[in-house]
Amino acid sequence: MTDLTGCPTSSFKFSDQKVKNLVDSGKLWDLVMHFDQEGFLLAGGTPGEDMWTEKGAEGDSQGGLVPGHAYSIIQAKEAKTHKLL
Repeated sequence: MTDLTGCPTSSFKFSDQKVKNLVDSGKLWDLVMHFDQEGFLLAGGTPGEDMWTEKGAEGDSQGGLVPGHAYSIIQAKEAKTHKLL
């Protein structure tokens, strides 16, 4: 698979059993860390429909991830037992 730049890509869908196994074993995090260290472009997204972008931030004062939205992953880090994106 390639993206709009023509570069090869990988996609991981958390509902897939193979990806669930990677998460459970810690191997997905190892891949993310490797990709970050190698300077790969990283992005993530949430399932659902983005109903907040057009309405602005007024719709939900609690914050959090927006359904159906894409996010740039700037960096992957570990701090003690915490894994951070």
